[in-house]
Amino acid sequence: MKTPQQPHILLIDKDTAQIQLIETALRSSGYQVILAQTQAQLMDELANQPIDIILLNCTIDSIPYLEWCQFIGQSPQTANIPLILLVTAKDITALIQGIKSGAVGYLFHPLQLDSLRTCVTAHLSLRTPVSSKHQELERKALLHLLCHDLTTPLSAVVSLLSMSPSADMLMRMQSVLLESAQSGLELIDIVRGIRELQEKQLCLSPVCLLDTLNASLLTQKNYLIQKNITVNIDIPAYFTVLVEPYSFSQQVLTTLLNNAIKFSYPNSYIQIQAFDLDEKFIILNIKDYGIGMSEKLCPQLFDLNKTTARMGAAGEPAGSGYRLALVSRLMLAYQGSIHVQSKVNTQQDETGGTTVSLRLQKVVI
Repeated sequence: MKTPQQPHILLIDKDTAQIQLIETALRSSGYQVILAQTQAQLMDELANQPIDIILLNCTIDSIPYLEWCQFIGQSPQTANIPLILLVTAKDITALIQGIKSGAVGYLFHPLQLDSLRTCVTAHLSLRTPVSSKHQELERKALLHLLCHDLTTPLSAVVSLLSMSPSADMLMRMQSVLLESAQSGLELIDIVRGIRELQEKQLCLSPVCLLDTLNASLLTQKNYLIQKNITVNIDIPAYFTVLVEPYSFSQQVLTTLLNNAIKFSYPNSYIQIQAFDLDEKFIILNIKDYGIGMSEKLCPQLFDLNKTTARMGAAGEPAGSGYRLALVSRLMLAYQGSIHVQSKVNTQQDETGGTTVSLRLQKVVI
């Protein structure tokens, strides 16, 4: 995890020699350099730790710099991160377009390392603490949820009851009223969970991954039977991870399992596998072969400013679409991360579906 003494600088580049040059210069000044070559990699790094500054090399043909500038400037996760362009003196077009898209500074090639360090240091000094700015954005997003998204379910309830319905009509409307109330309660639960994460630190402790997963699966037993879905598990019994036990079981695993079932076709199966990533982390994969989604939708799953609500494979209600936002923040609190890969699957076969990967801290017993 990032410490205040070691700001993280993310470099978007594919030039190996350039990367090494920048890394050497910035690491000697106490910064850590992270590389990203795709937008998905950028979002993965943001899920792992805050990024303090983004450097975009506009001289490499394989880097579509204008598309990158627009993506960084428009994405809620990156819009407030200073973007510095690395351009050639002849490429004024790249410079103008980059500044219009939100870049706050630029440096010309060939890079002068002292100028690079000075530029980075200056923009870091102008920033408010990442955690404070991040929390302010979170608060605004949560307020939006309460003021905007609660309006729909509550309005439905008020509208139905204002009609002075008869007992018979109330019986027919019961499912609509219940769905509206559940949607409102889900939003309140998500907001409460995220606010608690902002206000207090979780107490992490070792848990057996297999036992915790089986306990979460029990809560989904009826749903699995209803859709006739089989779950195949390949997790060593000795795998132990460092998490907050209740939230990991009841919010993280339960949410991911429920989603996997919801978006799976009836009479299919879900594959759950865990393996060692390295000496510090374990990877837990939950793979379904359901309806899947486009790659562009994946980064939005954790964004409170965008709803990704979708109906299930068997017509299940869409839900709020914000539950994964809480899951991603819990994973950060565990000092882990979450990543989603998906492919639209209209053939109801094994060519598509969704894989959710959790990177969890390993505990050696």
